[in-house]
Amino acid sequence: MIGIGELAALGSAFLWTISSMLMAGVPLSAWKINICKCVLGAIIVGIHLLIAKLVFSQDIAIPPIHTWGMLGLSSITGLLIGDTFYYRSLQILGARRSLMVLTTSPVFSMLLAWLVLGETLTPMAIVGIVFTLAGVVVVVIDRTSTMETTEFAPGKLIDGVFFGLAGALCQSFGSLCSKIAIVRADGTEICGAEEATWIRLSISAVAFLIVGLFQRELVPLYHSAANRRVLPRLMAATMLGTWLGIIGSMIALSGSDVAIAQTLMTTCPLFAVPIAYFYFRQHISMISILGTITGIAGVYFIVGSGK
Repeated sequence: MIGIGELAALGSAFLWTISSMLMAGVPLSAWKINICKCVLGAIIVGIHLLIAKLVFSQDIAIPPIHTWGMLGLSSITGLLIGDTFYYRSLQILGARRSLMVLTTSPVFSMLLAWLVLGETLTPMAIVGIVFTLAGVVVVVIDRTSTMETTEFAPGKLIDGVFFGLAGALCQSFGSLCSKIAIVRADGTEICGAEEATWIRLSISAVAFLIVGLFQRELVPLYHSAANRRVLPRLMAATMLGTWLGIIGSMIALSGSDVAIAQTLMTTCPLFAVPIAYFYFRQHISMISILGTITGIAGVYFIVGSGK
């Protein structure tokens, strides 16, 4: 019988799918979308931590300096660079295809763990990598499905794939840095996921604001983001993906087997198919559906190889 952990993992995947689809329709550049997400996310997660401390008396861990440094590296690579690449991929490929490209993140994570941490690359993992990459290729090159590019920020297919893969690589490296930062060598936790998330978002937000200040883009960005047709979409996407999605992922990891939770949380493309078909009225070919299932199966093999 499916438990609360598995339900939370699927819920997170669903929230991240909706968040990506909302972000894909924001008429701003990928860089501007990311700065808005980081600033809003830092505020929302900060309020969450404040309420947890003042109302529920939850202990808030203050990590050491070296943890801040690794989380800073994770923030710059994963959130600042990686998410900007991903949002550009969203604009070019559309949510469904860019989410499929993002399923390569476990592939990069496993390869990085193999190269950096010396973890074993098992035959099952290699099979998973092949399945995942095959699924991504099938979905991306399938011309029978309706193109999902946005009108305000078009681009070439190859560019969308490149930005998606670059985003997946950066996010995988950022996740590796986060793991090193918040978990000691003996497996004990240095700080919780909420604190780490707030630190990462805050560092990226500050970095973005500094760059925007020097480029004199903050005031124009404020006026663009404050538009009543833009701000609700940005706020909803940030609350669903950056806040509630992360909370759901924590519940999933604590209430379910880690391998199962990680696999279920990469099922975003499976949610994107029916949403694209029934809500956005986009034609999805059977080949594209089979490619999506193949890619998710590959993730299952990759995660399962680490059990």
